[in-house]
Amino acid sequence: MTAEDKILPKPLVSVRGLRKFYPAGRRFPWLRSKPPILALDGFDMDIFPGKIHALIGPNGAGKTTLLKILWNLIQPDEGLIESNHLADDDTVLVSGEERGFYYRLNGWANLVFFGRLSGNSRQETLSRATQLAERLRLSGILNRRYQTYSSGERQKLAILRALLQAPRLMMIDDLAKGLDPQATRELTDILLELARDGMSILLATHRLDLAAQMCDTITLIHRGKNIATGSPQKLSQQVFPHRHYRIVLSGDEVTARKILAGSITSDIEIKDGHLSAELVVSDEEELAKLSLTLAQNGISIIELSSLEEELETVYNHLLQDSDSNDG
Repeated sequence: MTAEDKILPKPLVSVRGLRKFYPAGRRFPWLRSKPPILALDGFDMDIFPGKIHALIGPNGAGKTTLLKILWNLIQPDEGLIESNHLADDDTVLVSGEERGFYYRLNGWANLVFFGRLSGNSRQETLSRATQLAERLRLSGILNRRYQTYSSGERQKLAILRALLQAPRLMMIDDLAKGLDPQATRELTDILLELARDGMSILLATHRLDLAAQMCDTITLIHRGKNIATGSPQKLSQQVFPHRHYRIVLSGDEVTARKILAGSITSDIEIKDGHLSAELVVSDEEELAKLSLTLAQNGISIIELSSLEEELETVYNHLLQDSDSNDG
């Protein structure tokens, strides 16, 4: 067992070897049947408590199929799902295209209906819904009919309904679809707050910027397979093992050029009396040695900031590598 294994808690959910086929169907009965479509192909993944886990991938990669299997809407053809004392009502699914609410009822009536459907009394449902509405800043709209809600308000109400049963795992399919920047930011803040309170969140999204901004772990799914999993930083390091930094120095320019000659990717710029350049090193040990050499020669490091590759660049490289390996 590694040191990292000792630090990580036990997964809330472990997925191993999931395979799911869909019949291709045939338009005319006299034509030969097409082979079934493989939606998940030996898919593995762990979901940890209190973390936000993003599931990203192209259309048709298997994201929605995986969420439906985890919520028991459909059954896999092969594979195993193990949970850490996770009951059926501990998991909820929120869809970006929510059609389950009653358009002519107001928010309160919808929430009471679904609360009663889950076995709670009207009083219990209203009490919890009132608390959650304050937290999600929805109290001002719940007297209005659902059909008058904006996309962002409908998303928030869907999350509120999901929270009525106090789930341990919330799965969200296409959270920010059709939302403006303000509504997206509000929903992002809500999810970050829920994760801080200990809830696990599995987020299937095409928004790479959201995944990089808010998620602890990202899984890239392609053709039904898990082709990469890790934090945004680890995925970047996997594709681009050399580390890029912006370094700002104070000291003799000639000496700095000699020391950094083999490590910079651009010419040193001079601005406001300071030297600035992009630095590439293989690891932290090389960076430490370089910093020590600069200090020994009277050159001070004013600023050192990491230049992470954009997640979109990492994503595209991983997809290309996967396609090359399959080919």
